[in-house]
Amino acid sequence: MKLPTAGGLSELSVATTVKEAKLDIPEYIDVPEYVSDRTSGYTLMALGWMAWIWLFMPLVSLGLWWFESSLIFDHVLRDHKPYQGMTLLELALLIIVAFLSLLLWASYNWIRFNRIDRRSAPRPVELQEIAYSFDVEKHALLEMVQAKHLILYYDQGGRLEQYDIQGRLMKLSLA
Repeated sequence: MKLPTAGGLSELSVATTVKEAKLDIPEYIDVPEYVSDRTSGYTLMALGWMAWIWLFMPLVSLGLWWFESSLIFDHVLRDHKPYQGMTLLELALLIIVAFLSLLLWASYNWIRFNRIDRRSAPRPVELQEIAYSFDVEKHALLEMVQAKHLILYYDQGGRLEQYDIQGRLMKLSLA
């Protein structure tokens, strides 16, 4: 990206050019109307998955049954002594034993842990601790919390360097 000379440019245009050079963020991210309405995207995605499941998965299943039906019939439904395969009755008994063992384990856990809450609520965090963790001053954090529209700018290291509250660009003091 070519940067123009700073001879005839205003301070705002230089700051804008430098900001554009740092991060390649699409313009629609800063427009809340584009980001907030996600219902149509999720609906379209759900319709696509339903169409996939309804149309294509039965075809895949039918194809697998068509090509492998003789193998399934020989090894599961018929009892071949040379293969020593499991019959359908043996498979059913194995499934019942597995189901009963899982039911027994779930009953044990339900009896042991029913109505016992081992989690405790986290302690309330002070505003000073939050300000320290983000490396900002307390009054700046209060402004950010009370702002209705807030844009945060980070440097390449992931540290918060400035913030924008409704058009007012504020720099953080490097302490």
